[in-house]
Amino acid sequence: MRCPHCDIGIHPHLNIIGTSTVGLFKDQSNNDCNCVQLLSTRCPECNKLILYLYFGTSKDHPHTIRETQSLLIYPAFRSKPVAAEVPQNYASTFIQASAVLPISPMASAALSRRLLQQILREYFKIKKNDLFQEIEEFINMGGVPSVLAEQVDVIRIIGKFAAHPVKYTNTGEIVDVEPDEAGWLLDVLEMLFDFAFVQPARIQAKRTALDQKRQDSSKSRLPPTIPSD
Repeated sequence: MRCPHCDIGIHPHLNIIGTSTVGLFKDQSNNDCNCVQLLSTRCPECNKLILYLYFGTSKDHPHTIRETQSLLIYPAFRSKPVAAEVPQNYASTFIQASAVLPISPMASAALSRRLLQQILREYFKIKKNDLFQEIEEFINMGGVPSVLAEQVDVIRIIGKFAAHPVKYTNTGEIVDVEPDEAGWLLDVLEMLFDFAFVQPARIQAKRTALDQKRQDSSKSRLPPTIPSD
């Protein structure tokens, strides 16, 4: 499974907090009963608490149940983690779009489209009449990796912008989405975050560390100070 907090693949050890019978015996011949079980674990990577409800049947209540369905109850929503280098206002909207995806792909896509337009306008200084034209200018500007440009352009295709003008003229509008459109938007935003914020910040950090090493090395090679009489 993947941790719902940090999205890292983990193999958790689930601890049974409690088990309750939720119905009469289903089968008198084998004494099966309907049960619900609360289990907890902590992510070995981020150490945050995770709680599940397991639904199923049991013969040896209250020990173990044969799971038929599980429900994540804490955290309430899964959300993709965002790199620390991403500005908080962008990260917050992305987390909301990610968290609401399982409940409402339409709402998730609306948040993502609005966030994409916000980044293009504020960070890349691209401001046109609508998102369609802003995407076009972005993919044609110099320095954008071809893979990223292609993925951003696909947003117009997979979202059928031509058939749904409201998606690019009023980006925050909640409208019907195509299959996988909302998830695709989140994936593209992650790529955009990496290009605009993560990689530049990490490159700058490496340069700063290298400059510091050079300064320290230069100081270590200076001749000792000769005291004056």
